[in-house]
This record gives sequence, C-alpha cells and structure tokens, in this order.
Amino acid sequence: MDKHKTTRDMKRRLFLLACGLFCMVFTMAQPRPNEVQPMEQREQSDACINYVESRQRSNGVQPMEQREQSDACINYVESRQRSNGIQPMEQREQSDACINYVESRQRSNGIQPMEQREQSDACINYVESRQRSNGIQPLLKTHIETGDVEGILEGTDLAVYKAIPYAAPPVGDLRWKAPQPAKPWTGVLKAEDVAKWPPQPEKSYVKYDMMSEDCLYLSVVTPAKSVDEALPVMVFIHGGGFQTEHYGGDLWQSLARKGVVAVSIEYRAGSLGFLAHGDLAKESPEGHSGNYGILDQIFALQWIQRNIKNFGGDPSKVTIFGESAGAMSCHVLCASPLAKGLFRACISQSGAFISPMSAINQAQAQMIGLMFMSELNKKSIKEMRQMDAKELTGNGVNFHGCTPIVDGYVIPEPIYNLYEKGEYNDVPVLIMHNSDEGAVDYDSVSTEEYNRQFSMFPGEWADSLKAYYPGTTDEERLYSMRDFIRDISFGWSAYKWATMQKKTGKSPVYSAYLAQKSERTVYAKGNRRGAAHADDMLYLKGAFDEEPGKYPQEKKVSDLMQQYWVNFAKTGGNPNGEGLPSWSVFEEGKATVMQFNNGASLIEVPNKERIMLIDRFMKYIINLQSSN
Repeated sequence: MDKHKTTRDMKRRLFLLACGLFCMVFTMAQPRPNEVQPMEQREQSDACINYVESRQRSNGVQPMEQREQSDACINYVESRQRSNGIQPMEQREQSDACINYVESRQRSNGIQPMEQREQSDACINYVESRQRSNGIQPLLKTHIETGDVEGILEGTDLAVYKAIPYAAPPVGDLRWKAPQPAKPWTGVLKAEDVAKWPPQPEKSYVKYDMMSEDCLYLSVVTPAKSVDEALPVMVFIHGGGFQTEHYGGDLWQSLARKGVVAVSIEYRAGSLGFLAHGDLAKESPEGHSGNYGILDQIFALQWIQRNIKNFGGDPSKVTIFGESAGAMSCHVLCASPLAKGLFRACISQSGAFISPMSAINQAQAQMIGLMFMSELNKKSIKEMRQMDAKELTGNGVNFHGCTPIVDGYVIPEPIYNLYEKGEYNDVPVLIMHNSDEGAVDYDSVSTEEYNRQFSMFPGEWADSLKAYYPGTTDEERLYSMRDFIRDISFGWSAYKWATMQKKTGKSPVYSAYLAQKSERTVYAKGNRRGAAHADDMLYLKGAFDEEPGKYPQEKKVSDLMQQYWVNFAKTGGNPNGEGLPSWSVFEEGKATVMQFNNGASLIEVPNKERIMLIDRFMKYIINLQSSN
C-alpha cells in the first residue's frame, strides 16, 4: 500500500471531521434577521473551495481533492447556516482569519480538527461581524409586515422572491370586493415559485390547472445586500387586454442587475376584475362597482410603500412601467386620485387610456354586468359568487366589460377631460409605441375586410381614412390596416398624452418610437416592417444577450433601452446618462422623439399627418359626446 496515499486519505478525513465540528459551532448561533444569505450556487462555493485548497497547499496541508467529499461538506455547512441565518466565508479577507486558525491547528497537531469552542467562536464572531458590515450577498431573507420571507439566489448577485401575497385571496365573499390585507403567517414563507395565473381563457401555454383565483401576488428581485441601500424601485404591470397573461412572464432580472429593485404585480382580470353591477355598488362603502383589477394594482403599490425598504428599496423612488393593458393601467394610475403619491415616475409601452372611444361609465358598465348575469342564468350576485371561476372567465365566456371604468371613484372623469383640466398625478412620463403594432392582428386583408373596417366610420371620415390608408393591392391593404391599428390605437394616444401633459403639467415628458426590425418577435405575423406589438418586451428583458453576433443591432437597441429606462427610474424622470445619445424633453414640431432603430436618434413625431387626421376625428367624437 502507498504510505503517502494512506496519509493523504487520513488528512482528508480529518479535515472533513473538522468541517463537521465547525458546522456544529454554527448551529449554536441564534438567527439574525436581515443578514446576508449563504452560497447556494455551486460556482460560488467553488471559488471558496479553490481558495481554501490553494492556502492549504501553500502551507503543506493536503487539500480535499475529491469534489464529492468537499461538496458534501459545503452542502452541509450551507444547509445548517441557512437554517440559522449565518453566512459562509466568501471574501478572502474575511475567511483568512478562520483559514489561518485551521492551518495553525493542523500544522501543530497533524491535521487536528478544531475542538476548542471558545477559539472557533471567536473566529465565527469575527467573520459574521465583517460580513454584516460589508454585505457580501443580496438579501435572500427578510421580514415584511406579514412575516418572514425567503427568496432564492440567482447567479451571484440577485435575490429573487417569486411570489409574495400582497392581499388576501379574493375568493368566496371577497370575490368582486376591494382587495383586503393578506393574513400573517408563522415560520418562513419560501418564495421560490411564481404563483398561479389568474383565471382566464385557456391557451396552448396556459391550462386551467395552472390558474387560481388566489392570484394576488407580486415578485421582488433585488441586488441589495442590506435593507439600508435605498435603491430605486421599478414596478411592472403586465398586459393582456385586462383579460389574460401573468405577472411571472418576466421578473426583470435584466433591470435589477443595473441597480434597481424590480417588482412585478398580479391583478384580477376579465369578469373577476371588472364586473360592475348595481348590487355590487350597494355593497361598496364608496358606492361603486367594477375596477377591482385597478384597485388591486393600487393596493400592491401601497404594499410596496410599506414593505419595499425591507428589500433594500426606497419607497420614495418608485417608477411604474407597463406594456399594452399594463401601460393603459399606468395611465389610469396617473389619472386616479387613489394612486396619488404612490410613485414618482411612469413609463408607458404601447398603451394609454385617453381615447374617447375606449371609456365606459358606471351606468354602461353595470348594464354590461346585468347582461352577463342574464347570460349565465343567474339571479343574484350571491349565486354568481358560488360559480367556479372557470365559468366566469374561461373559453367561450362572453363578458364585454374587460376595461377600466369611469366610475367617479377610481377614475373620477374621462381621462381626456382630466388632462385637459390638469387634474391628474403630474409625474415625469416616458411614452413609447412601436412602428408595426398592427402586425399581431393581420396576416392578410381582403377587399371586403378592408371596406368593412372603414365602413364603421361616418361617410366623410371613411373616405378620408381610406385616402390616408389606401387599399388597392393586397400588400397595400395589409400594410394600411396594420398602420391604421398602430395609429388609432397607439400612436394617437401616445401623442395626445404627451401633448396634453406638456400643456397642463409641469413634469418632463419623453417620447419614444421602437422601429427596430428583427427576425424575432413575441407573437406577430409575417411580413413585418418593424417592431410589432409586445416586441419591446424582448429588448427590455435582454432577449438578445445570448446571441449578440447574430443580432448585433437588436442587442445595441436592447442595451440602450434598458439603460435609458433604468436612468429614468434612478433620477426620477431623466433617461439621459453618460455614453448615451442625448434625449431631449418632448416638444411638438421638433426632433425630440427617440427612435430606436439600429441605435437611437431623435426624430419628429412619426406618421404625423395620419396622427393629425385621427386627432381631428377624435375631436369630432368628443364634440358629439358633449352635445348629448
């Protein structure tokens, strides 16, 4: 038998025993709230192992060479540390004290393990004090108003809390009521998995068993290493036509890595989020019904004000941002007095709620609710509360009220009117829409479809619209219809929000236009000429980071957008920063709209002539409404 090999094996076993005794010392410590969490990723523990081994080799001590042995030790140490809230040695200057002690004992005692508790305790106390003062890892465990919560480590720099309840489950008697506080829990809530989707129609990627009416959760992604960092906070509101989708589509790690706390919130959708009915109004202390999804968003923002400090965020530095219906929600929050003071800036991506054709009032919404109850063959709200959520939101359900309601409470008046009078939450805004928004709606347009779409407008307006959006060929009809959808649904509302706030507000307004063409898209159809609806999500979440060589221009735009967005959040309203093309505050008639296309450059309002035609038509509608 090889004498040297036997000696090495004995040294390894004794060193593993030393590790085990070291673990026993850690278990004696009491949990320490808000401390930094242990190494959970193998690439992190490897660095520590390698350093220990190099120190041991340099001092004549045989290191652990079998990774399966060291893994067992490290995993045991980490599991015991996690259960007791104590941190591992990660930084060299902190681990030197313990390593030196181990080595001195080993040299003098032939790899004699640490047996003197008083000596190892002193070492542990030193490490812990250094770790507390330096904050090695992000906050993987913290305390909020309802109890302790623990996230997971992503990479080496982010703590991710995937599902934290911010309100009580809106089930039973709480269905169609304003959100209520979440109940406290005992022990530690493990926020390791995203919550289920809110009830909605089934799709290929979401089935009914993935849904739950218990859906009022939010995620938090933080790079903070202590609760005192006071980082800016970005709160995302997802789209889906106020009927579909999920907060877990992206948790915005890409933005968090640039120095913000990223939050994504869920809210009730479909009939569960927006059903209005006279009997529900009677139940409400404020005398309104509907808008439960918007009340959820406001409740989540209030929760953030009370709790985000415990994740290293600053409640006075909240920026809301959203896409599609999420962007419309952001606009509603900018207009609602109930959201006053809950955020300091807003970013809208492909959505606003200013069109006179999109707003319905409380009476109209309650009429839709009565019709819905009749279609379901129910006679009371009590009966409807006993129905399965699938029967109220699933495939084939015919509810036409999936929209915010001008109820005199959440939305006091039509938002167009509020902006005319300057009665809104005047915060800095960044408003963007995309160049090929309509590419998600049409793959081809027949002559009959083209004529049918424009026949819905009064005669003179139909003729004018056809002149600006011609349809003499198949290709012309396709592109004209896509452009019309872009301009009337997104371009005009973005333009109107910007110009009206410039006129009646004091906060800065920034305007943007995403025109980058790419092979990649979220769900648009073929023959695209630019960025389709929802494609902005690809750029903001860094979807091109893995293949920069294949998508060099997309990667460039993605980097620019992310940095502008984060700068806007960090400063409370200014996207500019070192190394970025200068972005001017919006001013009509000047090149102040930032176009993202193979980089970033300023242009005037895109598609201006068509936007002005639609603006004249919207004023015509407003005049009709005011005369009735």
